[in-house]
Amino acid sequence: KNMATNPMPTSTYINTPTFVSFAADLPGLKQAAWESRYHWLCRRKFIEDHRNMYTPERVICLSMVWSNINFMGCKYSDKLEDRVSYYPVPDQSELDRWLDVHKDIREEEKEEVKITMKRTLGSSDTIEIP
Repeated sequence: KNMATNPMPTSTYINTPTFVSFAADLPGLKQAAWESRYHWLCRRKFIEDHRNMYTPERVICLSMVWSNINFMGCKYSDKLEDRVSYYPVPDQSELDRWLDVHKDIREEEKEEVKITMKRTLGSSDTIEIP
């Protein structure tokens, strides 16, 4: 569906003018157990790209709808699908460019890996993630 027949909604959630990752507003926002890293980053990009358009709860719900449609093949009502169908699935190079701009997200990922490694391998202060 094209943007002419499916315009993006107006903003209802205003964030601070200085960029801070939307996840800072949502400390419980985490990768779902069934999501691959690629699927999670795509959904995270959807959330970040729509953070000024919806309330935090709404954008998270729509991100799951978008992800379920694109990665799981789920079907929803036409009205709901129309709200997210204009947003393309980013390829890996687009995600890499996006992560280069949003270095805080890359740092969050590294911290999550460190926590998982410490939990798995035992406590160690020498774990380095490039």
